Amino acid sequence: MGQNPPGFIVGNADVNGDGFINVLDIIAIVNIIMGGGKTSVISEPADIFLSPGLIRLQSDGTLAGLQFELIGTQLHGVDLRIVQDGYQLVFNIVGDKLLGIIYHPQNTPIPAGTVDLINIVNHQALRWGKVSGANTNPDKVAVNTHGSIAEEFFLEVFPNPNIGAFTARFRLPVTSRVQFSLVDMTGRCVYAGINLAEAVYDKGTYSIDFLKDPTLVRGIHMLQLNALPVNEPGRIITKRVKVVIIE
Repeated sequence: MGQNPPGFIVGNADVNGDGFINVLDIIAIVNIIMGGGKTSVISEPADIFLSPGLIRLQSDGTLAGLQFELIGTQLHGVDLRIVQDGYQLVFNIVGDKLLGIIYHPQNTPIPAGTVDLINIVNHQALRWGKVSGANTNPDKVAVNTHGSIAEEFFLEVFPNPNIGAFTARFRLPVTSRVQFSLVDMTGRCVYAGINLAEAVYDKGTYSIDFLKDPTLVRGIHMLQLNALPVNEPGRIITKRVKVVIIE
Protein backbone atom coordinates (compact mmCIF):
# COMPACT_ATOMS: atom_id res chain seq x y z
CA MET A 1 0.00 0.00 0.00
CA GLY A 2 1.82 3.05 -1.23
CA GLN A 3 5.14 1.27 -1.74
CA ASN A 4 6.36 -2.17 -2.72
CA PRO A 5 8.23 -4.20 -0.06
CA PRO A 6 11.97 -4.94 -0.46
CA GLY A 7 12.65 -7.94 -2.66
CA PHE A 8 9.11 -7.97 -4.01
CA ILE A 9 8.94 -8.79 -7.72
CA VAL A 10 6.40 -6.28 -8.97
CA GLY A 11 6.01 -7.93 -12.35
CA ASN A 12 4.65 -11.14 -10.79
CA ALA A 13 1.71 -9.39 -9.13
CA ASP A 14 1.26 -6.45 -11.49
CA VAL A 15 -1.25 -8.33 -13.59
CA ASN A 16 -2.48 -5.32 -15.54
CA GLY A 17 1.08 -4.06 -16.16
CA ASP A 18 0.66 -0.49 -14.89
CA GLY A 19 3.68 -0.65 -12.57
CA PHE A 20 1.64 -0.63 -9.33
CA ILE A 21 -0.03 -3.25 -7.18
CA ASN A 22 -3.61 -2.08 -6.76
CA VAL A 23 -7.19 -3.29 -6.48
CA LEU A 24 -7.32 -4.11 -10.21
CA ASP A 25 -4.45 -6.58 -9.74
CA ILE A 26 -6.07 -8.16 -6.68
CA ILE A 27 -9.30 -8.81 -8.57
CA ALA A 28 -7.37 -10.11 -11.59
CA ILE A 29 -5.41 -12.54 -9.37
CA VAL A 30 -8.64 -13.81 -7.76
CA ASN A 31 -10.05 -14.32 -11.25
CA ILE A 32 -7.00 -16.39 -12.20
CA ILE A 33 -7.26 -18.51 -9.04
CA MET A 34 -10.98 -19.10 -9.56
CA GLY A 35 -10.62 -19.71 -13.30
CA GLY A 36 -12.75 -16.73 -14.19
CA GLY A 37 -12.31 -14.42 -17.14
CA LYS A 38 -13.38 -11.08 -18.51
CA THR A 39 -17.13 -10.60 -18.68
CA SER A 40 -19.43 -8.10 -20.38
CA VAL A 41 -20.30 -6.25 -17.15
CA ILE A 42 -20.54 -2.46 -17.48
CA SER A 43 -20.43 -0.39 -14.30
CA GLU A 44 -21.94 2.97 -13.47
CA PRO A 45 -19.90 5.44 -11.37
CA ALA A 46 -20.27 4.87 -7.63
CA ASP A 47 -20.59 7.38 -4.78
CA ILE A 48 -18.82 7.16 -1.42
CA PHE A 49 -19.70 9.19 1.67
CA LEU A 50 -17.51 10.06 4.65
CA SER A 51 -19.12 11.04 7.94
CA PRO A 52 -17.90 10.85 11.56
CA GLY A 53 -17.44 7.17 12.40
CA LEU A 54 -18.77 5.76 9.14
CA ILE A 55 -18.08 5.33 5.42
CA ARG A 56 -21.03 4.48 3.19
CA LEU A 57 -21.12 3.42 -0.45
CA GLN A 58 -23.77 3.78 -3.12
CA SER A 59 -23.22 1.62 -6.21
CA ASP A 60 -24.98 -0.42 -8.89
CA GLY A 61 -23.94 -3.79 -7.46
CA THR A 62 -21.06 -4.47 -9.88
CA LEU A 63 -18.22 -3.07 -7.74
CA ALA A 64 -15.98 -5.96 -6.65
CA GLY A 65 -13.22 -3.90 -5.03
CA LEU A 66 -12.34 -0.44 -3.84
CA GLN A 67 -9.10 1.47 -3.33
CA PHE A 68 -9.09 4.69 -1.32
CA GLU A 69 -7.06 7.35 0.45
CA LEU A 70 -8.04 9.19 3.63
CA ILE A 71 -6.02 12.28 4.51
CA GLY A 72 -5.50 13.65 8.01
CA THR A 73 -2.88 14.91 10.43
CA GLN A 74 -3.45 12.44 13.29
CA LEU A 75 -3.91 9.09 11.59
CA HIS A 76 -2.04 6.72 13.87
CA GLY A 77 -4.95 6.45 16.32
CA VAL A 78 -7.46 5.70 13.57
CA ASP A 79 -8.75 2.16 13.04
CA LEU A 80 -11.03 0.92 10.25
CA ARG A 81 -13.39 -2.04 10.52
CA ILE A 82 -15.23 -3.53 7.55
CA VAL A 83 -19.00 -3.78 7.99
CA GLN A 84 -19.95 -6.06 5.09
CA ASP A 85 -19.55 -9.77 5.92
CA GLY A 86 -17.02 -11.72 3.88
CA TYR A 87 -15.09 -8.72 2.56
CA GLN A 88 -11.46 -8.00 3.36
CA LEU A 89 -10.06 -4.60 4.33
CA VAL A 90 -6.33 -3.89 4.42
CA PHE A 91 -4.81 -0.48 5.04
CA ASN A 92 -1.54 1.21 5.76
CA ILE A 93 -0.57 4.70 6.91
CA VAL A 94 2.07 6.58 4.92
CA GLY A 95 2.71 10.11 6.15
CA ASP A 96 -0.59 12.00 6.23
CA LYS A 97 -2.43 9.39 4.13
CA LEU A 98 -4.27 6.25 5.09
CA LEU A 99 -4.27 3.92 2.06
CA GLY A 100 -6.89 1.18 1.98
CA ILE A 101 -8.18 -1.61 -0.26
CA ILE A 102 -11.43 -3.57 0.03
CA TYR A 103 -11.97 -6.82 -1.87
CA HIS A 104 -13.72 -10.18 -1.62
CA PRO A 105 -11.82 -13.50 -1.79
CA GLN A 106 -14.32 -14.70 -4.41
CA ASN A 107 -14.77 -11.35 -6.17
CA THR A 108 -18.33 -11.07 -4.92
CA PRO A 109 -19.58 -7.56 -5.77
CA ILE A 110 -20.51 -5.19 -2.97
CA PRO A 111 -24.34 -5.14 -2.62
CA ALA A 112 -26.21 -2.62 -4.76
CA GLY A 113 -27.77 0.50 -3.30
CA THR A 114 -26.55 2.44 -0.28
CA VAL A 115 -24.69 0.30 2.26
CA ASP A 116 -22.65 0.86 5.39
CA LEU A 117 -19.11 -0.08 4.36
CA ILE A 118 -16.55 0.84 7.05
CA ASN A 119 -16.78 1.84 10.69
CA ILE A 120 -14.11 4.37 11.70
CA VAL A 121 -12.78 4.02 15.25
CA ASN A 122 -11.13 7.05 16.86
CA HIS A 123 -12.36 9.26 14.03
CA GLN A 124 -10.19 12.31 13.42
CA ALA A 125 -10.61 15.18 10.97
CA LEU A 126 -10.43 13.16 7.76
CA ARG A 127 -10.98 14.02 4.13
CA TRP A 128 -10.94 12.05 0.93
CA GLY A 129 -7.89 11.63 -1.25
CA LYS A 130 -8.01 9.49 -4.38
CA VAL A 131 -10.71 6.82 -4.59
CA SER A 132 -11.34 4.31 -7.37
CA GLY A 133 -13.19 1.06 -7.77
CA ALA A 134 -13.02 -2.04 -9.92
CA ASN A 135 -15.56 -4.48 -11.25
CA THR A 136 -15.02 -8.20 -11.84
CA ASN A 137 -13.51 -7.79 -15.34
CA PRO A 138 -11.48 -6.07 -13.79
CA ASP A 139 -12.15 -2.61 -15.21
CA LYS A 140 -11.60 0.62 -13.32
CA VAL A 141 -14.80 2.23 -12.03
CA ALA A 142 -15.08 5.92 -11.17
CA VAL A 143 -16.04 6.71 -7.57
CA ASN A 144 -17.34 10.17 -6.63
CA THR A 145 -16.38 11.32 -3.12
CA HIS A 146 -18.69 13.18 -0.75
CA GLY A 147 -19.08 14.23 2.85
CA SER A 148 -21.92 12.64 4.80
CA ILE A 149 -25.13 11.87 2.91
CA ALA A 150 -27.05 14.41 5.00
CA GLU A 151 -24.55 17.14 4.13
CA GLU A 152 -24.97 16.46 0.41
CA PHE A 153 -28.69 17.25 0.44
CA PHE A 154 -29.30 20.85 -0.61
CA LEU A 155 -32.32 23.16 -0.74
CA GLU A 156 -32.73 26.78 -1.83
CA VAL A 157 -35.59 29.08 -2.87
CA PHE A 158 -35.61 31.89 -5.41
CA PRO A 159 -36.69 34.63 -5.70
CA ASN A 160 -36.58 35.23 -1.99
CA PRO A 161 -38.32 37.46 -0.86
CA ASN A 162 -41.21 36.78 -3.25
CA ILE A 163 -44.91 37.47 -3.70
CA GLY A 164 -45.96 33.88 -2.98
CA ALA A 165 -44.72 32.30 -6.21
CA PHE A 166 -41.24 30.79 -6.09
CA THR A 167 -38.95 28.04 -7.31
CA ALA A 168 -37.43 25.41 -5.05
CA ARG A 169 -34.09 23.99 -6.18
CA PHE A 170 -32.84 20.86 -4.43
CA ARG A 171 -30.09 18.27 -4.74
CA LEU A 172 -30.32 14.60 -3.78
CA PRO A 173 -27.18 12.46 -3.40
CA VAL A 174 -29.27 9.26 -3.38
CA THR A 175 -32.59 8.20 -4.90
CA SER A 176 -35.27 9.42 -2.49
CA ARG A 177 -38.97 10.03 -2.03
CA VAL A 178 -39.31 13.79 -1.62
CA GLN A 179 -42.00 15.55 0.38
CA PHE A 180 -42.42 19.33 0.66
CA SER A 181 -44.38 21.44 3.13
CA LEU A 182 -44.62 25.19 3.76
CA VAL A 183 -45.22 26.19 7.37
CA ASP A 184 -45.53 29.48 9.22
CA MET A 185 -43.40 30.41 12.22
CA THR A 186 -45.75 28.51 14.57
CA GLY A 187 -45.22 25.29 12.62
CA ARG A 188 -48.68 25.31 11.05
CA CYS A 189 -48.88 24.03 7.48
CA VAL A 190 -50.11 26.93 5.35
CA TYR A 191 -49.87 25.51 1.85
CA ALA A 192 -51.33 22.03 1.47
CA GLY A 193 -51.10 22.22 -2.33
CA ILE A 194 -47.33 22.04 -2.14
CA ASN A 195 -47.60 18.34 -1.28
CA LEU A 196 -48.45 17.68 -4.93
CA ALA A 197 -44.69 17.77 -5.53
CA GLU A 198 -44.23 14.51 -3.62
CA ALA A 199 -42.50 11.95 -5.82
CA VAL A 200 -39.49 9.65 -6.08
CA TYR A 201 -36.45 11.31 -7.65
CA ASP A 202 -33.17 9.76 -8.74
CA LYS A 203 -30.00 11.32 -7.38
CA GLY A 204 -29.41 14.67 -9.05
CA THR A 205 -30.44 18.34 -8.93
CA TYR A 206 -34.02 19.45 -9.59
CA SER A 207 -36.18 22.57 -9.64
CA ILE A 208 -39.91 22.82 -8.91
CA ASP A 209 -42.04 25.92 -9.50
CA PHE A 210 -44.72 26.70 -6.93
CA LEU A 211 -47.49 29.02 -8.04
CA LYS A 212 -49.03 31.71 -5.88
CA ASP A 213 -51.77 30.45 -3.58
CA PRO A 214 -54.50 32.93 -2.53
CA THR A 215 -54.46 31.52 1.00
CA LEU A 216 -50.86 32.56 1.61
CA VAL A 217 -50.32 35.72 3.62
CA ARG A 218 -47.41 38.09 4.01
CA GLY A 219 -44.75 36.98 6.47
CA ILE A 220 -41.89 34.63 7.14
CA HIS A 221 -42.44 30.97 6.35
CA MET A 222 -40.32 27.83 6.25
CA LEU A 223 -40.13 25.49 3.27
CA GLN A 224 -39.30 22.00 4.48
CA LEU A 225 -38.01 19.14 2.36
CA ASN A 226 -38.24 15.62 3.76
CA ALA A 227 -36.20 13.12 1.76
CA LEU A 228 -36.69 9.42 2.39
CA PRO A 229 -33.83 7.42 0.76
CA VAL A 230 -35.48 4.47 -0.98
CA ASN A 231 -32.70 2.08 0.04
CA GLU A 232 -32.92 3.04 3.72
CA PRO A 233 -36.47 2.44 4.95
CA GLY A 234 -37.32 4.52 7.98
CA ARG A 235 -34.62 7.15 7.47
CA ILE A 236 -35.64 10.77 6.86
CA ILE A 237 -33.33 13.63 5.90
CA THR A 238 -34.82 17.08 6.52
CA LYS A 239 -33.74 20.38 5.01
CA ARG A 240 -35.38 23.75 5.69
CA VAL A 241 -35.06 27.19 4.15
CA LYS A 242 -36.70 30.47 5.15
CA VAL A 243 -39.20 31.90 2.65
CA VAL A 244 -40.18 35.58 2.92
CA ILE A 245 -43.52 36.50 1.31
CA ILE A 246 -43.92 40.24 0.91
CA GLU A 247 -47.48 40.53 -0.42
